[in-house]
Amino acid sequence: MTALRASPSASLLLLWGAATLACGGATDSSDTPAVPATVEISPRVDTVIELGSTVFTAVVKDASGRPIPGAAVTWWTLDTANAHVDGAGVVTGINLGRGVAAIHALAGLNVTDSVRVVVVPRPVARVLVHGPDSLLAADSVTLSLVFLDSLGRLLDPRPVRLSSTDTIVLRVGPLGDVRGLRGGTATIDADAGSAVGHLAVTVREMVFDSVWADGPTCAREVTGYLWCWGSNWDGVLGLPPDLVPGWPTPVRMGTERFRRAELGDAHGCGITLTGSVVCWGANAYGQLGLGNPGPIVEAPVPVPGTGALVNVTVGARHTCGWTLDGVASCWGSNNAGQLGVGDTLDRAVPSLVATALRFSQLSAGDEHTCGLEVGTGALHCWGEIARSGYSWDSTHACVWLVRCLQPIPVTGVPPLIVIASKGAGTCGLDGGVGVWCLPGGWDSIVHHAVDRTFTSLDAAEGIFCGIALDHQGYCYSGNHSGPLGRLPDDPNYGTTTVPIHGGHAFTRVAIGRTGQACGQAHGQVFCWGDNSLFQLGNRDPFRSDTAIIIIGHEH
Repeated sequence: MTALRASPSASLLLLWGAATLACGGATDSSDTPAVPATVEISPRVDTVIELGSTVFTAVVKDASGRPIPGAAVTWWTLDTANAHVDGAGVVTGINLGRGVAAIHALAGLNVTDSVRVVVVPRPVARVLVHGPDSLLAADSVTLSLVFLDSLGRLLDPRPVRLSSTDTIVLRVGPLGDVRGLRGGTATIDADAGSAVGHLAVTVREMVFDSVWADGPTCAREVTGYLWCWGSNWDGVLGLPPDLVPGWPTPVRMGTERFRRAELGDAHGCGITLTGSVVCWGANAYGQLGLGNPGPIVEAPVPVPGTGALVNVTVGARHTCGWTLDGVASCWGSNNAGQLGVGDTLDRAVPSLVATALRFSQLSAGDEHTCGLEVGTGALHCWGEIARSGYSWDSTHACVWLVRCLQPIPVTGVPPLIVIASKGAGTCGLDGGVGVWCLPGGWDSIVHHAVDRTFTSLDAAEGIFCGIALDHQGYCYSGNHSGPLGRLPDDPNYGTTTVPIHGGHAFTRVAIGRTGQACGQAHGQVFCWGDNSLFQLGNRDPFRSDTAIIIIGHEH
């Protein structure tokens, strides 16, 4: 066997290989990528303010627990309604989120970690309280609140505690409903925890200058707002009639401000401070003047084509108005000719009364209307009225002597200075001491020679009240419902005019068809009589034979 002999170069190669093996291998292990074994997010639990951001970090380690610098990490969340996370681990709270979000980090193929973050609302830095800085006693408004953060950005509504610094002057409810109670100044505080808002409110006592009564009772506050109470037939009070048949305390008739208004059994109309004619309530016969009969209208609405009217009067189902120069228009039910247009067809728009007469006043009853001629004070009536006392001839379109389709003069009555109609009757005041009444269905005109001079008058089917020169209120009636304001055992009961109990210096007295009477004196409203429909406005259903204060502040 022949021995092999290595060459010198081969010997050197073997020596190099042996040295290489002795040093640990043929390659450098630092060239092999580390494999992620764990990933850990920090901080572990945190809160994020909505629209604010928090930075999270992720540390990736290998199987030996050694950090892997620069390891790639993917961030994500499924709770995108609450938070957003970008590729650098910056988590931003989502506006309106205000919930919990799980934030995930992925290293390698399947190494993950998660943390839970809570999105919290931005703290309130300012609370703005919006509402009127003045309010009438017994009036109500609703506040609006605005919440801002430290940068002035709008926040969503937050829980707030509302309070009044003087609960005798002003009351505020948890939902922001504010009611004035009596004259004075109070501050409303809105406490949102981190900030408190304020609103100073001055409450003015209400002062009234007029009162009207028919079905419900209404009074006008000097700023023009109309307050009403009592019967709510067909929504005449502006309240849902099915839910509120009657209202026991004064309620403001919307936001309209009136020069004058009048409410019948089921609808009302008035002249606003801007001169517009508005009506509301029942409209089955077109009595609101809106162009067509229709359903109940609960809020005052403008009546088209009435821009020239300066006053209105309301009957049971019809309405009339007149201009500054005395031109009369009527609309609504016309079954008895009460519109005075020459026929018995209803009108749903204002229609001129068929006459050349000019009127200084109109007054509407249930199915008739009367007016005073400008310059003479002569009384003219139309519709269904009493059968005697009129000038009957072929020129007056009267049907069966009781229904006149256009104005006719009433004979046997002197010139009058004011008239009042309710139900089927009308009464008027002459310039002396006489009250003349045309009671519906009666056979003659009734003259009441009162023992004092009246300056104003209101009447309702056999009852009349007026203000004398001494500002004392006096009434005459059979007192079947107590509107005299006197007890039934009064020696003058039902025989002559007697003073209204209480001695108030009235400037106006109004009589309702539902047995109540009210008077206005020194800015206050007093009522007495029947109260079965809450027509006295004092919360209980019991009759009062004494004039009791209902609303207003003495001035």
